Amino acid sequence: MANFFWPLAPTGPTAGYTAPLQRWEVTTISGITEEPMLLERYSPQTHRPGHYNFSEKFIFELRLKRGIDKGVGSGLQALDVKQIHLFFCGVESRGKVDRI
Repeated sequence: MANFFWPLAPTGPTAGYTAPLQRWEVTTISGITEEPMLLERYSPQTHRPGHYNFSEKFIFELRLKRGIDKGVGSGLQALDVKQIHLFFCGVESRGKVDRI
């Protein structure tokens, strides 16, 4: 689960608006390692909004997490997990785990 914030939409006449990511709150990655991972900084998380935010792409680079617990790091290494890619587009959402 990723929690982040967009800035307020512009007021007045506009021809559409794609909101950029304003800031991350926290992202919880569970189901890959024994314990859930909390990502709280920008470096391990990337967000790209699609046109008018109808779609969104996320990349979570777990090894870039600062202060990663050795057990979690070993678990990721044992699973050969490098990144998690998520793509949301309406009801058609999918994800992928990239191996080393």
